[in-house]
Amino acid sequence: MRYIFTGRQMKEIDNYTINTTKIPSLVLMERASYEVAKEIMKRFGKEERIVVVCGNGNNGADGMCTARILSEYGYQASYIYEFDAKKATDELRTQLTICENEGIKRATLSEISTYSIIVDAIFGIGCTREVLGVYKELIELINEQQAYKIALDVPSGINSENAKVMKVAIKADMTITFGYEKYGIFMYPGKNYAGEIVIKKAGFSKKAINQFDRKIYTFDKDDLSNIPRRDQASNKGTYGKLLVIAGSKNMGGAAYFSAAAAYRSGSGLVRILTHSANKVMLNMKVPEAITETYDTISDDEIRRLVAISDAVVIGPGIGTDNEAYRIMSVVLSCADIPVIIDADGINVLAKNRGLLDITHDNPVIITPHIGEMHRLCKMSISDIKDNLVTVCTDIAKELHVICVLKDARTVVGRENGDIYINSSGNSGMSTGGSGDVLTGIIAGLILNGMQPYEAAEYGVYIHGLSGDVMAKEKSERSLMASDIIEGIGKII
Repeated sequence: MRYIFTGRQMKEIDNYTINTTKIPSLVLMERASYEVAKEIMKRFGKEERIVVVCGNGNNGADGMCTARILSEYGYQASYIYEFDAKKATDELRTQLTICENEGIKRATLSEISTYSIIVDAIFGIGCTREVLGVYKELIELINEQQAYKIALDVPSGINSENAKVMKVAIKADMTITFGYEKYGIFMYPGKNYAGEIVIKKAGFSKKAINQFDRKIYTFDKDDLSNIPRRDQASNKGTYGKLLVIAGSKNMGGAAYFSAAAAYRSGSGLVRILTHSANKVMLNMKVPEAITETYDTISDDEIRRLVAISDAVVIGPGIGTDNEAYRIMSVVLSCADIPVIIDADGINVLAKNRGLLDITHDNPVIITPHIGEMHRLCKMSISDIKDNLVTVCTDIAKELHVICVLKDARTVVGRENGDIYINSSGNSGMSTGGSGDVLTGIIAGLILNGMQPYEAAEYGVYIHGLSGDVMAKEKSERSLMASDIIEGIGKII
């Protein structure tokens, strides 16, 4: 697991380290700059001409310090600083004095085209307003150069609170960020400007992160070790019974994807409740499943099926007509087990928010994509995309659910607690059926003993990893939902 922090949070971590832990700011600066210089020296030879473009804040001070350290190691390193030092931070003025005393070359903007590597140390995490005037011209000038571009902490012009481009931003080939990964370069569109991201230790106090009530985190492959192990002395009943309610007439693919993914994720037994038109296909595609039809099913029979299940998936491909509403209302009124609502189930819920008022105190997981969330919370798509974490946690609190808000960076949130943002996956997963596969994975993990929230976050991560491993075989352009199902076994 690794934490992700906004610029505001990083400033609080920095202040805690300086004021509470009592590590001086200049000590942190020297350490961070040495790590940057070390990374540059590892990758590039002394024949390269390096210039660091510095702003007036501590990011600029980091840059000057980096130029000095590179020079000490025999690199052709200079810095550009064309602002009023009277408006600079104390640390920058100190670094400027040291560079002058050490005779580090101070270049001018007119020379910038003569350098093969440009280090951006203009704003870092400090950019929260539109970039205008001389700063805009400076960033545009840097972007025009053919040099390899390295950003310190966050590419200048990226808002570290929400990953927005503040009118213009450095298009970096690599970003060396300090301490922890920053929200502004983890999320889109900021990530598109960061290039390769390298995280370097900077001496921040580990105790500083405990001051935040909620933290954002993501997973690494080491976290897969938390998936429950299989018991060798087990049977199909050990791993639960899943009821998948999916597929209106001739829409059986959604039911197949969810059911097959649930089996690949370890479910003991899957029962599919679908339209009769889908039964033959599903019996052929998923012969391991029990397939029943809902065309003439009574409310009591639905309740019976829920009662003999350990979890329910409802929604993929069921449509939004009166029959879909009836089935949803019956399930939500009687289920005392985890219920995962996806796809059309969310669209039914958007029209009938009161459906969740009749639920028992059982865990409910919703898995909307941006369009479904737009219908559910009545916000514009652009506002949702700009505020993924806030929208996700707000709807979780309002509806008392676990929310899996699907996008290029999927967010998993609940009423109270930390927030998971997924780091796995690729553009090839933007394909029909991919979301149905995710639903099945989450259900399978619940039946294997994971708590619903854990199953949601790990399900998203495994889903993305499955897509990644199969994209290497098939290519992102050619990836299909059925490929992702195949990939589950390669990951788990």
